[in-house]
Amino acid sequence: IIRDEKTGLISEDSFPDIAAEKLNALRAKGEDANFTLVKVPELNELAHSLGKDVGNDLVSQISAQLKQHSADGDSAAKIGEDGFGIVHDASADIEALKAQIIAISKKSDPTGKGIEIETATTNVADSDAAGEDIAMGLIFTINKFRKTEGRDFSMQGLCDSLGSLATEASKYNSMFDKAIGENNFKPVFHPIINIQSGEIHHYESLVRFNMNDFDESPYEAITYAEETGRIHEFDIAMVHKVVEWLNTKPRNSNKYRVAVNISGNSVDKPEYVNALHALLKENIWLKDKLMFEITESARMSDLESANTFIQSLRKQGYHVCLDDFGAGAASF
Repeated sequence: IIRDEKTGLISEDSFPDIAAEKLNALRAKGEDANFTLVKVPELNELAHSLGKDVGNDLVSQISAQLKQHSADGDSAAKIGEDGFGIVHDASADIEALKAQIIAISKKSDPTGKGIEIETATTNVADSDAAGEDIAMGLIFTINKFRKTEGRDFSMQGLCDSLGSLATEASKYNSMFDKAIGENNFKPVFHPIINIQSGEIHHYESLVRFNMNDFDESPYEAITYAEETGRIHEFDIAMVHKVVEWLNTKPRNSNKYRVAVNISGNSVDKPEYVNALHALLKENIWLKDKLMFEITESARMSDLESANTFIQSLRKQGYHVCLDDFGAGAASF
């Protein structure tokens, strides 16, 4: 289990699988299997104003309350900047939890004001989603929760949609399995033009899925893969497809140079990095024909490892660039 350093709670990356296991165990026993989102937008500001020691103590006390009210006393997670998630049964009193957190914050706050707290709960036992799909639904829910930081939205509506998100995840999962497992997709090549000379500098490889299997746009499929941590599977499959295509072209010609996309999430995955290096080692003729574009739709969490990966490609003679710079996670 990976834990959040500041709170000691389960990290948001580890939480979906652990939470799904707990929820499914409660469902199997015929008990209420509840998932609650907790939003405390003023906690960080208050903790910072109190100074390091007192602020850390405040966060620790609140984290302890969240764990105490969760299943098995350890089913609470830190989500985003100002959110938490807990799995619990019917015995957990969420209103009492709210009251205790407010009381703790008032006691720590020199003004006596304390902080506001918002919660939303859904009973997964009422969902028709299969047990193995709950984790994917939680990933969707957590990602949507994180993306709404600082915005007005319905937490209860988000919680209530967990079941439908799990069903949606199941649909995408099966389609994605088929697309990758049966090579049911193809690359198409978009020319990138030198605006001064008008000549084609290289081609960017884009994906098209078999529409008999995938009734959604490529964008929806790729977004699903990024949000559920499966994008590295597709990224390496796409490189193989492009290499197969390049292998049909004359190796003594520089006419065909192709850039393939790499998600920021894939850069963090050893499975992807190792598989890519193995492929390049087996095909050293790709050096002048293959380029890499890191997409901005996902942030790279470990910049040091990302830099090591990028520099390793450049040392081998491969160009690395940013796709749609400034339109996503990066900016000047």
